[in-house]
Amino acid sequence: MMPRRMFEPLRSAHLACMAAFLLTLSFVSAGCNSPKNKRMFEGRKSSREYLDMALESKVADERRRGVVGLAKSADGQTEWAAKVFDTLARTDTDAMVRCAALRAMSRCNEASRVETCTILLTSPVRKHEGVREAPPPVRWNAANLLLHVIRTSDVTPEDREMLITTLIERIRAESDHSTRLAMLETLGYFPERRVIEALIDALVTENFAVAHTAELSLASLTGVTHDHDVDAWRAWLQETQDPFASAGHLPESIARELDSRPKWDLLEWWE
Repeated sequence: MMPRRMFEPLRSAHLACMAAFLLTLSFVSAGCNSPKNKRMFEGRKSSREYLDMALESKVADERRRGVVGLAKSADGQTEWAAKVFDTLARTDTDAMVRCAALRAMSRCNEASRVETCTILLTSPVRKHEGVREAPPPVRWNAANLLLHVIRTSDVTPEDREMLITTLIERIRAESDHSTRLAMLETLGYFPERRVIEALIDALVTENFAVAHTAELSLASLTGVTHDHDVDAWRAWLQETQDPFASAGHLPESIARELDSRPKWDLLEWWE
């Protein structure tokens, strides 16, 4: 019979392996119990289940998850889903649910998107039937959705007029910094003299971010820059018969900065 002490190294190695296995198992179990991993192991829900969550849950975060889940489902770009998102963006009691709904609308080709966004942007000063007043986060997401729409699709002449009028009106009064920046950037896609005038007016501010965004939009429209100088811009506009003649011929530094602006998927950016 072999001496017992010869088995001690094997026994010690076996116990060490068992301890490492149990420790790993405990970490895996703890990870599976986290909310994020629980949702992963639960599997994806059906479009109907996400719809029910979005419309019927009494918990705001559940409604938000329902919106995002429906938007990423096979039915996320259907007409009926777009109407659900539109309704929630206008009426939900929670700002984050409304923000998620606006981001979900970025994947839908819903004709009402421009109208809904302009209504939300003007809601602090103008009452709209069936629409809750939009707090700053909702207005910011509405402005971002408008920017996305202008970048990726055509708008009708009626929507274009409504959009430009709303943006020019609101940049003068908008109190939320991020919303104002998004609106100034959006105006840079509309080569109209009244837009240039509104952007020049926006340069009159002590907020450099606002002034710089207005300058970039002016440069994008005209192909020239006056380095945030309001008087120089006004003199140039007065002397220039066609302010859009040099559009597209930008200084390399400004062209590079405009190209580097983020163009993210609004819904993916949400999570």
